[in-house]
Amino acid sequence: RKKSDNLDYRYFPEPDLPALALKAEDFTWLDTQKIEIPHHIIRTCKEQYGFNKEYINALIGDKAVLDYFLACIADGVQPKTIAKWLTGPIAAFTTEQLITLEQLSFDRSKFIAFCTLADSGTINDNQAKEVLAVMLQTGQDAADIVREKWFDAPGLSDDEIAAIAQTVLDANPDIVAQYKGGK
Repeated sequence: RKKSDNLDYRYFPEPDLPALALKAEDFTWLDTQKIEIPHHIIRTCKEQYGFNKEYINALIGDKAVLDYFLACIADGVQPKTIAKWLTGPIAAFTTEQLITLEQLSFDRSKFIAFCTLADSGTINDNQAKEVLAVMLQTGQDAADIVREKWFDAPGLSDDEIAAIAQTVLDANPDIVAQYKGGK
């Protein structure tokens, strides 16, 4: 059997969707937009940045996250550093709190300062996680948190540590003798 016209298909409007009315300026605006095709983004992330599929999926899964990521790269931050913190702790926090990146307690410039600090090697990854956790809760600057937590305290050399250990051993000869005796 052949259907002769549209009436035979029984088209009817969806009651839950309002009618869509587009104007000429809507089409003009769409024509001026730069649209990134996900395939190009995926290729760039794999080839240029060396990202794994978890990073890529987290970035392309939300346009706001991708835009934030690209803006941070434009500001000179290392892509892997951004992806590590953006798709890990920040994504977990925003999901848990049911908020968007725009609703974070700090702006992009503070996040860039944090990434720069984490990349500099002045703090280790565990300290960086702690700094970011405080930033997410309070919105404080990363450098202020590092100072408050004494993460910027000067380290001791091996000779200084050996001298401190020797002082402790010299001050406790009885305990040293017990240890050497097998206790």
